[in-house]
Amino acid sequence: MKTLAQVEPRVAITNVPYTITQPGSYYLTTNFATAGSGVIIQANRVTVDLMGFSLTGDEDEIGYGVWVSGQPEAPRREVVIRGGAVTGFSSGIYFEYVQNGRVEDLAISENVNQGVLLYGAYGGPCSGNSVVGCAMSGNGYYGVYLDGSQSGGRCEANTIVYGPIMTASGVLSTTNGAAGLSPWANFSR
Repeated sequence: MKTLAQVEPRVAITNVPYTITQPGSYYLTTNFATAGSGVIIQANRVTVDLMGFSLTGDEDEIGYGVWVSGQPEAPRREVVIRGGAVTGFSSGIYFEYVQNGRVEDLAISENVNQGVLLYGAYGGPCSGNSVVGCAMSGNGYYGVYLDGSQSGGRCEANTIVYGPIMTASGVLSTTNGAAGLSPWANFSR
């Protein structure tokens, strides 16, 4: 019988900031606090499991808890972030030009701007992404913010509690038309 390491080799994240440049499965080994960004992803087909641990920022306008860094002509694809807490960053999760990514089962709170920022402005792709089963509260502006060209996304089964400035649903979608986001069964207050 194969071991877990043989079936799904995983790489331990033992310090932050931590930059991922290769596809694979990564996991946190403890709670981390940092100035700037916590985990920076510069590869496709990456899974980061926070394993119930927290990434905590210094409540500055600079830095993201997890930053998936794509480009308009070279978007990142198939990135999954799951299972822990992200607090005290500019934005908790920042998908910059990402396709078919997933943010799931996270507590995302007290970030200066957004809980989750999905960015695909200037015609760059940021589509097919899902935000599922997350609890977001006390973020400065929005729980989930879609900026730019989006299609085929899902925002489902999240609890989004208002920050100081908030839309009625806790989700803001700009320049997307009707196809930008399908919000299903989110609870906002």
